[in-house]
Amino acid sequence: MPEFDLYRPSEEHDMLRDAVRSLAEAKIAPHAAAVDEEARFPREALTALTANDLHAVHVPEEYGGACADALATVIVIEEVARACASSSLIPAVNKLGSLPVILSGSEELKKKYMTPLAKGDGMFSYCLSEPDAGSDAAGMKTKAVRDGDFWVLNGVKRWITNAGVSEYYTVMAVTDPSKRSKGISAFVVEKSDEGVSFGAPEKKLGIKGSPTREVYLDNVRIPADRMIGAEGTGFATAMQTLDHTRITIAAQALGIAQGALDYAKGYVKERKQFGKPIADFQGIDEGMVRGCAHPMGPLRLADHIGLDTTLAVAESLYAEFREPLYAPPPLLCRMVQAGRLGRKTGRGFYGHPGTVAYGGA
Repeated sequence: MPEFDLYRPSEEHDMLRDAVRSLAEAKIAPHAAAVDEEARFPREALTALTANDLHAVHVPEEYGGACADALATVIVIEEVARACASSSLIPAVNKLGSLPVILSGSEELKKKYMTPLAKGDGMFSYCLSEPDAGSDAAGMKTKAVRDGDFWVLNGVKRWITNAGVSEYYTVMAVTDPSKRSKGISAFVVEKSDEGVSFGAPEKKLGIKGSPTREVYLDNVRIPADRMIGAEGTGFATAMQTLDHTRITIAAQALGIAQGALDYAKGYVKERKQFGKPIADFQGIDEGMVRGCAHPMGPLRLADHIGLDTTLAVAESLYAEFREPLYAPPPLLCRMVQAGRLGRKTGRGFYGHPGTVAYGGA
């Protein structure tokens, strides 16, 4: 019996990774440098991803989506990020913005907004943070006041990814100030709604092709049926959404790291000094080997061999090198000691009990 089959991704997931990597290298990577240098939205990536149904793979099948599981979704994001970090925020933020509707919205709301999202007719963004409500999201000041069959929204949302490009926005707003987090409700706001406008793009150190802007809501009047879930449940939905989607940002970071490592591996073979590739110099060679071998690094060992074996690899390397770089992370030690070694779920590492909260991400 093969030793690690319990933790290997399925053949379908491996095929998906190959397909996304090929697409990203052919259609996205050639534009990545220009996208970053010019700080422009990666339209080429959006076109390529949409044409291949990879722009919002999480959308359920009944609304025209691919109904991808958590692992498939992060594979898409990871492989796109390997080629272009800005472009990876297309599938990542489409999920972040639309997941509240999937989790808590009415069937009518799901049909109305998931269908065009699946078709590629419009992107979704997520509006939670405000100028005075970042980590303390429950302290938001954006308000929604009931007016007959409508809600009227006023306020400012800050640091909104893909703002101005997305057609749809999940907006959290206070409907009962006396209840703090339990007085917050969620709504779908459309870019075309009267009173919606956007601030100037933020000047960022990186990921410049994905616009980050403020969203201004000035007496935005929307139908009452655009509330997501029941009144007062918006904050709970927002937190559930973040529980599901934090791992997509980890996937983005992993893809960026893998792309950097792959580029470095090619560069050290091409760059020559003293008549030979710099990869042949001991310091470079040793550093590259250690970077590739690190169990917490881009090789995704936990995806393939489970937490217990990953810990064993880390302990072996630490015993060999005695460097802090290889010290087994305390959280990993505790999870293995608690018996959380992984289960055969067909979802690779993401079926592990310790990550069950992300199972539907």
